[in-house]
Order: sequence, then C-alpha cells, then structure tokens
Amino acid sequence: MARKKENVIRVGDLQTRTLPAIPDHLSMAAARKVAALKQVAALLVEHGGRLLGLIDERSLAEAADDATVASSMTPLAACLHPEMPAARARDLFAWLRVSILPVAVGALLIGAIARGDVEKALASSSATANTGTLRAGAAA
Repeated sequence: MARKKENVIRVGDLQTRTLPAIPDHLSMAAARKVAALKQVAALLVEHGGRLLGLIDERSLAEAADDATVASSMTPLAACLHPEMPAARARDLFAWLRVSILPVAVGALLIGAIARGDVEKALASSSATANTGTLRAGAAA
C-alpha cells in the first residue's frame, strides 16, 4: 500500500544554526568571548565530548564573569530529530520552555534550531495552506 504524500514540515526542512560547543569548566567571561568571536547568541556546553546543556542569550548577559559555564547552563532535556514534525518541535519548545534546541541523529550533531524559526515556518505553511483553500473555494 502506497503512502499518501504529506505536506508536513519537518525539523530537517528548516535551516539549522551552527553553535560552538564549549567545555563546562570555562568561566562565563570566556563564554562571552567565544560567543562574540563566533557571532552567536547561544553556545552548547560539553564535557568529555558529551553535550550537557546550553548557554542562551539571557545567561550570557546576566551571569557573573567568574561563574562557571556548568553553573549557568540550562541542561539539555531533549534534542530534535530531523524527521520530527515541526508542530511537534513547537510543542517540545513550549513544554521545555527553551528558545533553542540541538538537532541530532544519534551521536551526530547537525546543528540547532531556534523556536522562532519553527514558529515562522509553521505560520508560513499555514498562510500558504489558507491561501490555497481560499483560491480553491473561489474557483468552485
């Protein structure tokens, strides 16, 4: 039995961002320097090659210079998979209350997706679907 072609936006359809990973023992002053040099608003945090968490824009702005990255990060509760529907990713962002999540397949880190990028893609898809429905109704 053939599957129907779905018009579902998936995480893998969206543009990912490249985020540098920094060791958890660095100071927040050093993390700010890395973020400035790489021109990014967030950083992934790792220990021994394993992703532990995320330093977001708010943490970069508010944490004390001498605080460690480990004490200022938000632990990673989940990663997105490229085949995950964008609507499910939006629900995950809301449930976890985070603004950015990594995209990975097993141990392979592909990049990161911001919540705003998912919201824009879903809004654009909805607007396109509504326009098509209006056109089909007008032709009938």
